Amino acid sequence: MKIKAFFLSVLRIFLIVTGFIPFIIFLKPRYFFISEKAKKEYKRNKGGVLLISNHTKILDYYCFLYKYAFSYVHTMVAEVVYRDWFMNIANKAMGNIKVDRRNANNMDAIQACIDLLTKGKKVLIFPEGKLEDKPGVILPFTKTFIFIASKAGKPIQPFYTDGRYGLFKRPTIVVGEKIDPPTDLSEETLSRCADEIRDYVNELKTICRDHKKIRTKTLFTKKYWVCDFARITSVPIFYFVFPTKKYWIGDRKEIRKAMKYNAILCGNHASPCDPLFMYMHFLNRRIRLIAAEDIYCSKFLSFCMNQSGVIPYHRKALNESMDLKAFKESVETLNGRGVLGIFPEGHMNFDVSFDSSFKEGAATLSLMTNSPIIPFIYIEPYKYFCFNHIVMGNPIYPSEYGFKKGDVDIDNINKFNDIIYSKMKELYDYSLTKRRKKYGKRRGFSSLEEDAEKDHS
Repeated sequence: MKIKAFFLSVLRIFLIVTGFIPFIIFLKPRYFFISEKAKKEYKRNKGGVLLISNHTKILDYYCFLYKYAFSYVHTMVAEVVYRDWFMNIANKAMGNIKVDRRNANNMDAIQACIDLLTKGKKVLIFPEGKLEDKPGVILPFTKTFIFIASKAGKPIQPFYTDGRYGLFKRPTIVVGEKIDPPTDLSEETLSRCADEIRDYVNELKTICRDHKKIRTKTLFTKKYWVCDFARITSVPIFYFVFPTKKYWIGDRKEIRKAMKYNAILCGNHASPCDPLFMYMHFLNRRIRLIAAEDIYCSKFLSFCMNQSGVIPYHRKALNESMDLKAFKESVETLNGRGVLGIFPEGHMNFDVSFDSSFKEGAATLSLMTNSPIIPFIYIEPYKYFCFNHIVMGNPIYPSEYGFKKGDVDIDNINKFNDIIYSKMKELYDYSLTKRRKKYGKRRGFSSLEEDAEKDHS
């Protein structure tokens, strides 16, 4: 027995080492996390976890195998693979579990998975039970993986892979957040949970599609080359011409953490150059601005806006109602873990006043996509070769105020919109104190209230 175990261990090391070069040349998968929580859970996959994924091709297995190359990933493998004697030995060396799809019971394989999870191992299951019949169409999930996770008392971590394998292609694997299995093992509960997790994997599929379409996390892309070129070349000029001091109200790390995924930047609108300043202050991400159709006044400007990823908003669309095309593109950007830039006042205030009539677009998009709002305030219109000032606020997460993803009705939108306004008003009041200290003596401002009164007059 010891000789057999030693032989299987050597064979496993041999297979992993010899397959590593083909893996990095041919497969080279790209892993994409939907949130910071999913990333942390993925890194802390210790103590037993059930990995599940859709099944596009046989190569899906190798993406997981090499991602966890230094720890065993025990995979449920169909009986058809065991027909070849070498594949039979190779699967034993990899610690895989044989499941006979012709046998409706398979309790031995199920119990083996439960035992491995209980011991703190990783088990991989493709719940569709076979390769997908049509590309991109996820088949119904079996209830077996829910039963296994429930009996072992271990969480389920879902994945989605787009199956884009090839020499000049890269598959994208989307990593979702862990799901706790139910304690009730009735047929109805197991079926319902299997359907819910399948819906969640379909949601990961949508995120993957929108992420590749919007390309907000790539360093440089031909799709938005004007935006990338302007950001890179204008940085030294901008900070020389417009030196800026930032006031961080809260934790700077929280803002950077929120900017890694889907987020909505909300600021006041004091000058036509505010969008450029927004890019300069959040250089780590490509921002898709929502801009009124008024700026598309020439062919050159229209070309630059389109090549910068700007989303045109037609204020007169549908009898002054919502521009559905702009709204759809905004939702796709946030679903693809992109960043939107919005000026919720809807117009410019050259005197840096702050309107109480906020538009509800930012609140609606945030509730629909569970995206945090990152507020900031320009203390005054930007001036050449003068120290300019900007106030940065903490991210506003809908979940912190009891809102769930998809809680989009008039009452919730109005409530969350009022919260966003109040938070930005706090930043604005803070900015008034800075203006009073800077200009108080010259302008005769004697108090914060006088400042506010003069600004709103």
